[in-house]
Amino acid sequence: MPGPWIRDMFEPFYPGMVLSWPTGIDTTVWSPELKQERDTDFLIYDKIRWEHDQYQHDLIDPLCDILNKRSHSYQFIKYGSYSHDELIEKLSHAKSVIFLCEHETQGFAYQQIMATGTPVLAWDRGGYWQDLYYYPKIKYKPVSSVPYWDERCGMKFKGIEDFETILDAFFSKTDSFKPREYVLNNLTLEKCAEHYYHIWQQVSSEIE
Repeated sequence: MPGPWIRDMFEPFYPGMVLSWPTGIDTTVWSPELKQERDTDFLIYDKIRWEHDQYQHDLIDPLCDILNKRSHSYQFIKYGSYSHDELIEKLSHAKSVIFLCEHETQGFAYQQIMATGTPVLAWDRGGYWQDLYYYPKIKYKPVSSVPYWDERCGMKFKGIEDFETILDAFFSKTDSFKPREYVLNNLTLEKCAEHYYHIWQQVSSEIE
């Protein structure tokens, strides 16, 4: 499984047989060298996949109203409709990223972003796994939009109700975040390859 919450979801059905393993991030390609003049406060990464119109009304528009009220500059990028070059260009100017996604099993995009040294303010709504192929016949919670994370990465908010308060705290701590350090400690190509090798060793020893 790519990440811990989805591993926990399957564990009761395959006890002792499920492990989590993330694919590594290329920290040479995704590095602080991509950054140019950081003249935009936020890049808003919109990866909301279900009920987008409703979330546009209930979350995205009010979130932008708060940013506008505080004179914070921002740009948008929408999952599924941008090019690699567009992401690099907008990310290169962003001081921070607001990451909007119901849940992720791993989350390549936000981890690549963190590898550039860019802190993330993540919408982590929790609740049920929302994939409509399964839900609501299959219900599992809690899920996370940022399954690989610690305090070095940035901060999380639950919804528009706590966004403004968390935004204040986020700005007060911006200089203390070390998102690239987290990626280097946990998610490099080398560390994930080593992790895979240890899984292979473990599984091989159990088969013998």
